[in-house]
Amino acid sequence: MSLESLSHGNHIGYGPLPIPVSKDIEISEALEAWAALDQTARNAAAGELSTEACVSMLECYSWRMASLAVRTGDQKFIFLGLLALGVFGWLPPWGIRVEFVTLHYDASNRIGVSTECIFEKAAALLSSKVASDLRSYLKRPPHLKTLECMFFHTAMDSGGFRYEKDGPLSQRRRSRDYN
Repeated sequence: MSLESLSHGNHIGYGPLPIPVSKDIEISEALEAWAALDQTARNAAAGELSTEACVSMLECYSWRMASLAVRTGDQKFIFLGLLALGVFGWLPPWGIRVEFVTLHYDASNRIGVSTECIFEKAAALLSSKVASDLRSYLKRPPHLKTLECMFFHTAMDSGGFRYEKDGPLSQRRRSRDYN
């Protein structure tokens, strides 16, 4: 599977599915293949695919991977989740992405891996703007890197640990005030 194949198909209802499902595996394989390309090929592949549906699906995937990282204790899922967020260069704007970056920050701390190392590993493969923003995120004050400030909480479902969003949409939009 390639990044291009991610822009096709129906992604409606993907978020609440059990974790993991075959779509998670397919997206992981596409991101791993993208990461193995040289910088020029990565830029070309990402530049062709900035559809809103694809970006939205990758945000959802990223959210799911943060949960899976905590369930399995595997930092690979944090890395892939960060790649999914940054592959298109922060489309839509950074304010929306900070919510999901926070999940990976929290997941890193929960499983006891170096947040700086895993963020840097992802930053090395992403655009200079995204890399800079990931590095800047780590310098934020601690109270601006909490689940609560991004209106998330932790929960358990039939598969185990899961991050969930608090409140109605209007409350979620206010989370941008923390940026």
